[in-house]
Amino acid sequence: MRNSTAFFSIHARKFFAVSLCTWLLFFSASCVQAQAPLRVGISEFADFSINEPIIGATIQALEKELGAENVSSAVYSVEMLQTLAKEGELDLILSSAGTYRRLAIEGAGVRDIATVASERAPNPNYADGSIFFTLASRQDILTVEDLQGKRISANHTYAFSGWQTAVRELMLRGIDDYESFFGSVLFQGHDMTKVVHAVRAGIADAGIVRACFLEDMGMDLSEFRILGAKTSDGKIACEHSTDLYPNWTLSTLPSTPPEISRRIASAVFSMPALEHDLRWGIATDFRAIDELFFNHKIGPYEYLREFSLRRFIDQYSGVLLVFATLVVMLIFHAVRTQILVRRRTQQLVEANARERALEAEAVQASERLAVVERAGIIGQMSSIIAHELRQPLASVQLMVFGLLRRFENGIDNKDVTIKTLEKIAHQNERASEIVNQVRSYAKGNRARSAQDICPVVLAAVAEVKKTMRGSRAQIDCKIDYAGPIVLEVNALEIELIVINLVRNAISANKDRENTRILVEVSEDELGPFIRISDNGALISDEDWQQILSSTRYSAHRQGLGLGLLIVRSITEDMGGRVVFSRPNSGGLCVLVRLIAPENNSEISEGTFSTSSPR
Repeated sequence: MRNSTAFFSIHARKFFAVSLCTWLLFFSASCVQAQAPLRVGISEFADFSINEPIIGATIQALEKELGAENVSSAVYSVEMLQTLAKEGELDLILSSAGTYRRLAIEGAGVRDIATVASERAPNPNYADGSIFFTLASRQDILTVEDLQGKRISANHTYAFSGWQTAVRELMLRGIDDYESFFGSVLFQGHDMTKVVHAVRAGIADAGIVRACFLEDMGMDLSEFRILGAKTSDGKIACEHSTDLYPNWTLSTLPSTPPEISRRIASAVFSMPALEHDLRWGIATDFRAIDELFFNHKIGPYEYLREFSLRRFIDQYSGVLLVFATLVVMLIFHAVRTQILVRRRTQQLVEANARERALEAEAVQASERLAVVERAGIIGQMSSIIAHELRQPLASVQLMVFGLLRRFENGIDNKDVTIKTLEKIAHQNERASEIVNQVRSYAKGNRARSAQDICPVVLAAVAEVKKTMRGSRAQIDCKIDYAGPIVLEVNALEIELIVINLVRNAISANKDRENTRILVEVSEDELGPFIRISDNGALISDEDWQQILSSTRYSAHRQGLGLGLLIVRSITEDMGGRVVFSRPNSGGLCVLVRLIAPENNSEISEGTFSTSSPR
């Protein structure tokens, strides 16, 4: 008994609990449904349309599926549909495909569920368009282009097939400024019947209505002329003047729960076909509408017709970003380039300063060298000066001594005395001339005159022989030219050249026996020259490189090579050059070109004008 009572007690509690949960769920569902009815917005352009019957049938199907108390529908203008959709006040919209895409482009978040199809337009993708029409009696309006300057009747600027598709057709025909193309446009509102009546009454020259609208009104088409009629290829059974687009569309908004959207889709696709096979289908391509709006700047892109900075930035943000990046890069490059230029300029200034300092040092060194060279020249000249002055001074001394003896002996011959004094004066002038010449040379004055260099060379060789009688070297002089060799020269300079080169050869071969030194004066196709050569030993490659690379190297290892610097200086000052070569038989050959050749080159083993041989 106790067990039976317990059994019934347990089952009673279970039944009560299940009943309570079921009641609560039912109550909750009822409350939710009561609190959140499906809000349906219908475009006012549905009025008097072949699509109008399916709209009413759709509302009935939704009420049947969700409950009549859970469906709330109302007709709105396109402007109000836009506002309510963006504010989240609608869950479902019935409108033209153009309005649906406009809301989608403007960010309302709409998604299509179904699109209307019929026996006239079985493909939902190609079921809507526009016609341009006028009265058949109007012989002045035969084409779309004939509408220029005419009065046009249409229903609304927001009307997709009643205006916007027609505008695109005009633009495809090259008529971008449709506002100035028409003489005037009379907008009648959403009711397209007013458009037709305006044309029939002569208020408008032509009109724009939706394709199939004249047939839906039951009008006699022979009364009208369709302008710019296009072939449909079986897509639509009505006249049309424009391209074809998707038909009316049922779309949901983000506020619609997914389960409700599923039930809506199930309900509308379960609806039986109406008269004219009017039914819901699925459109798969809305790109033509999007391109219509964007390419021709109408509908949601109509603002593009007016310039604004914000729109410009939004539209060309990518290009502006690239441009800004390029500008920043150019600025960075310009700044970097400026810094580098400043740095390089500073380096150049410093380099120029160093170069000027080096040039100044070079000038100072050159001046010091010139002083040394002049001192050396004067020192080298001293022996010549002593020799030249020895003779006039000795003659003066002898003549003075002779006169004194004659005076002491009482011999007074006036004529002899006068002649002797004249000779003394002449010798004095000669000595003075020599002194003045040396003084002028020391000051840098190179007094040159046209004279034969052959006797000057012979005199110089003779002078060397006199001053170096202790040398074992044999010195020969050869004049290999029939006539005189006349040049603008200074005799002392020529003597110094010959004396220094011959002395250098003697010094280089002072430890050798049977040394022969040959001094030649000749002339070839390149001009006159003096050549001094010896029969010394072969010059090694090391010594030869030193000859060609060192400006202060001479055969006399302990000497400064001052004599050859003098030779170089004098020769280059006259416009000539010094050429060194080492014969295969040994020794050194020095060729002094008194006039530099035009090609500035010679066939020789080596040329160098700033060094001493060996």
